[in-house]
Amino acid sequence: MKIFLYDSETDYKVDNYEVDLEEALDEFYALSDEDGSFFGVTDNNTILQFAWEGDDKWLVDIYYP
Repeated sequence: MKIFLYDSETDYKVDNYEVDLEEALDEFYALSDEDGSFFGVTDNNTILQFAWEGDDKWLVDIYYP
């Protein structure tokens, strides 16, 4: 799977980085709880993206062609 993310607190960006599940989870859990931060996974034209919205609130977008 490939991940993409943006951490608005640190300005850290990743785009289309090939990882296994453990690495993807590590990156997701390291993401700061700041407005504008997001994390996504792509695999076989399916996209799953999480955007931080507030304390314990994430917006989830799922694109499945």
